[in-house]
Amino acid sequence: MPLSCGQFSYANISPHRIIGVSGTLHVLNEYEREILLKYGLRKFIYVPSVYGESNFKFDKAGEGIYFENNQGNFFHRISAEITSSVKTKRAVIVFFRDRTKLDEFLGSATYRQLSRHKLVLKEDLPSTEKAFVISKAATAGQITLSTAVFGRGTDFFCKDEVVESNGGVHIIQTFLSEEPSEEIQIQGRTARQGKRGTFQLIFSMCNSWSGVVAAYRQYIDKRKQSQTDSDLVSVVQFDNVSRITVNNVLLLNAPMQLYQNKGGTQFRPAALDACTLARNTPLSHTPVIIFMSDGEANDASAAAREFSLLNDHVSRTTHKDLLLNVIAFGNGASLDQLVRIAQASKVGKVYESANVADLASVFVEIATNENVATALESEIAKRMSDAVSDKLSLEYFGSH
Repeated sequence: MPLSCGQFSYANISPHRIIGVSGTLHVLNEYEREILLKYGLRKFIYVPSVYGESNFKFDKAGEGIYFENNQGNFFHRISAEITSSVKTKRAVIVFFRDRTKLDEFLGSATYRQLSRHKLVLKEDLPSTEKAFVISKAATAGQITLSTAVFGRGTDFFCKDEVVESNGGVHIIQTFLSEEPSEEIQIQGRTARQGKRGTFQLIFSMCNSWSGVVAAYRQYIDKRKQSQTDSDLVSVVQFDNVSRITVNNVLLLNAPMQLYQNKGGTQFRPAALDACTLARNTPLSHTPVIIFMSDGEANDASAAAREFSLLNDHVSRTTHKDLLLNVIAFGNGASLDQLVRIAQASKVGKVYESANVADLASVFVEIATNENVATALESEIAKRMSDAVSDKLSLEYFGSH
């Protein structure tokens, strides 16, 4: 009979020196860093991979991310992407948020239509069975369906040359991670030690917060793809009160995770914060505002007045109207109120988004909007003219 004689926490032994290795140090949030500081970990060293440039591929602005409006389409998309990969003799590992979400997929008709080369990886499997599933996961034609816990630290190392020659192990994540470190860890289950690999995100969300965050991420990624690293990003989140959660950070440093506070809806506090940030925009930049709401408020006219005053300010300083993009998200949004806000600028534009799939498309459209691109191009030309001749600027950018 096992007899417990005590338990020990190695972290609390207070050793003279602690040395650790992590692949997600650069994305730790403030709370996680405080934990490290609590145990005396204060010196951090960042070193490049010994395997050189990564062969990991994630098409963030294209087919690397899919949004599905209902569970049927969600399961069908997962199945279709799995089938597409295994047909080319690759291995596929699919991560679900938890046991419940995994079991829902296992009970679906789409799961039964997959090829017979499929295995399930769950926490309650015997150790020998877990080891067997992990060892088989990176072999040609193999499908592995796993809970998210195995996305951290599990070594799905690929020794199959057929898999490697066809693009490596393909990872599908079926949920949005609450912490960026978890997503990076899951991505790290492929393209290990210099090998090839790809990654996809597939979501099923209807008017969900995670869908909003995913759309925001696509906007940031699309701006990065447009080579606008000098963009400054600010984020104002609001319910019945407003809070500035991101304040004029470079695009490359923009956080990829936002957190939700649930409450009522008041537009003017958010408008005041947004206008303050816009007025503090450096002269080298042009303010662009995306104002989104899924509700209605009793202060839409007051919010519109604030944006109208901001438009006057922008017009005086740049001789152009404020680029104001207003999004009505979901069935609960008041389109009339949001149209009123958009009309604060002569070039204000309203978008309607019924669900997160539409929302993602709207964010990408705004990110690639010709007016936004032209404004940014104009600012780039202005910066160049400080260092080179006016002639070079005109020849490079053309006349507008």
